[in-house]
Amino acid sequence: MEDEDTRLKTMAETMEREKAASAAVRNLRQTIKDDKASHEDYMSTKKTVMGECKEELKVGCGTLKSVLKSLALSLALSLSLFLALSLSLSFSLYHSLSLVLSPSLSLTLPR
Repeated sequence: MEDEDTRLKTMAETMEREKAASAAVRNLRQTIKDDKASHEDYMSTKKTVMGECKEELKVGCGTLKSVLKSLALSLALSLSLFLALSLSLSFSLYHSLSLVLSPSLSLTLPR
């Protein structure tokens, strides 16, 4: 009888351990599902944010390219104006020097 009581007690303890282990496995599976769903939400949000950042970067690069083109055009125009003014000044200086150095040319050049 004592053996039977011990055996029943051991079986009851084993069943309690199995229930506890099953509950732990069930909780762990739920935790895994929850973590996976949380990670998928995070990755989805991250993908959306990355897409928005890429779009902002494209717009920013487009704006930067436009500004750089405008600056290049402005620089080219300024350089052209500088060269034209330099050429004009050089011609004026040459003309003035030629008048001073050879007064006979002043009669042939219009004033």
